[in-house]
Amino acid sequence: MRIVKFEDGLGVCIPQAIVDELGLKEGGDVAVRLGTNRNIDVATADARSKAFERIKAFKLQLPPDWVFDRDGANSRNP
Repeated sequence: MRIVKFEDGLGVCIPQAIVDELGLKEGGDVAVRLGTNRNIDVATADARSKAFERIKAFKLQLPPDWVFDRDGANSRNP
């Protein structure tokens, strides 16, 4: 891949085969992270929303009186 200079940073030219495989489009969003052995992992940004959809599909049943307590969840007291 080739690194190119933009006004406020650098960009990477992604090969057409990868663009096609990921279904990327100009102006779209991707998630990029440093993988193992200094490799870069690239995924479409909608991978996160797809993961949430898979989680929702579990249809976890909570007790009817269960309420999320953000302060309790974040407290440092056991």
